[in-house]
Amino acid sequence: MILKWEDKNEVMKMAVFIITLSSVLFFNTIPSQRLINNSENVFYRMISGESNLKFPEEFKIGVGGSAYQTEGAWNIDGKSPSNWDVFSHNKNNSIVDGENGDVATDSYHKYKEDIKILKDTGFQFYRLSLSWSRILPAGVDNITNNKGIQHYKNVLDELHKNGIEPFVTIYHWDHPDVLDQTGGWLNETIVDHFVNYAKIVFQEFGSRVKFWTTINEPIAYCYWGYGKGAFPIEPSLSKAYRCGYNMLQAHAKVYHLYNDTFRINNSQIGIVNSCWNFYSIDKNDTESSDIAFQYNCGWLSHPIFTENGDYPDVMIKRINENSQLEGLSTSRLPILTPQLIQEIKNTADYFGLNYYTSRISESIKKSSVNGWFEDSGIKISENKSWPVDSASWLQIVPKGLGDLLRKIKNEYNNPPIYILGNGLATDLSHNDTSRINYLYSHMEETLLAINRDGCNIKGYTVWSLLDNFEWLDGYTKSYGIVHVDHQNLNRPRSPRLSVTWLKEILKNRQLMTLNDIYNSSNYH
Repeated sequence: MILKWEDKNEVMKMAVFIITLSSVLFFNTIPSQRLINNSENVFYRMISGESNLKFPEEFKIGVGGSAYQTEGAWNIDGKSPSNWDVFSHNKNNSIVDGENGDVATDSYHKYKEDIKILKDTGFQFYRLSLSWSRILPAGVDNITNNKGIQHYKNVLDELHKNGIEPFVTIYHWDHPDVLDQTGGWLNETIVDHFVNYAKIVFQEFGSRVKFWTTINEPIAYCYWGYGKGAFPIEPSLSKAYRCGYNMLQAHAKVYHLYNDTFRINNSQIGIVNSCWNFYSIDKNDTESSDIAFQYNCGWLSHPIFTENGDYPDVMIKRINENSQLEGLSTSRLPILTPQLIQEIKNTADYFGLNYYTSRISESIKKSSVNGWFEDSGIKISENKSWPVDSASWLQIVPKGLGDLLRKIKNEYNNPPIYILGNGLATDLSHNDTSRINYLYSHMEETLLAINRDGCNIKGYTVWSLLDNFEWLDGYTKSYGIVHVDHQNLNRPRSPRLSVTWLKEILKNRQLMTLNDIYNSSNYH
């Protein structure tokens, strides 16, 4: 039989379908390289054409950074010491290289240079945060720091002048250290202090900002800081849950303050959670991945985005049972009263998501594991077949993002989603092709979730613009698409290859590989 060319195309499509189906049937236990290669995406592209690689007209692409990680200028122009200033200066071996954010990338002085890079690359928005210590040094009163406020007005005005939308986070883990002296986020009084701070922020910057985030990654902050002992205090799950309880209240009160008093046309305010995706180790285990999701992402998302509100049922039940078994008079998980449940529900205009990696979940007996997930009865582990970046915790699982987006769609009635952090740490080289591959594969999953699955995704944020101070990793991990020489007092910037790639992506509004770009007749 002689096949015509159009018949060969059909045969090729069928062959890809068979290969795809075979791979799915073969790898039906622990997900491995199928999550990386994602051959089903290849088949989808073949039958849908290249249109699914184009970004929707209203879809925005930006890049991010945060105050403590970039600004420096830790003790000038009226700023008070923050919790991270004091923590990093104590030299308690918590930070890998013993460094701090005293100078960081010196963006306090070099913000115009950074914004020029944003404009030249073509980013539509920049995600930045404000320093509580720079705006309200005492933390608890209304005595503001005019120099700090003027600095942020200058930054916001410079962004607007260059056609870049500011996406502003009110709290990205740093606050006046004086608040830590009274318990920080373990003391419920911080809720009213945070609302007071946010009110000043809205009064000063409200006319310049349409996109707000109240708190960045409260789950990560509470769990790693208070639950696992990243902070110099005795860790406990009770403290982690108390921190989350206070952050939920703070977020909700600030949302209502903004909604009732400061909202302007088309403005939005939400919260950002860092979520993992989970895959059950056993194909017959239908529960463990969902329970792991609820203890991770659902903990502080379920109260905001579900019709019933409150924590996930499985958390309430299991933590209460474990607390009783340990002889506690009340659950370690602070109760949300009916009034609080109503106040917290629907306090977000979008779902802010940071995604970096995925994990394997397994149902186990309570006595056989320690740590956060002890309360869940789930063991969380890594799949050794998944590749990692220079940060050993970050296993590269692009399909995990796609599956997580679909999970959020189904769990929370398809809310508008902004991906507000997604990136990879690489070495210091200019040719960061591994970062380009990471970003490409995660953008591809994002477009697949939009075009094939109907997920309501509004934007994507590369993390990060610069080689920041990376918290406990200090300067040992480089997430920046722009290299910063931290050995040079002038902190010179050097855009990496990923900037060249992103510039073409943003110009063409279409996802392209490096080879696509180099072979394009429009590339010079």
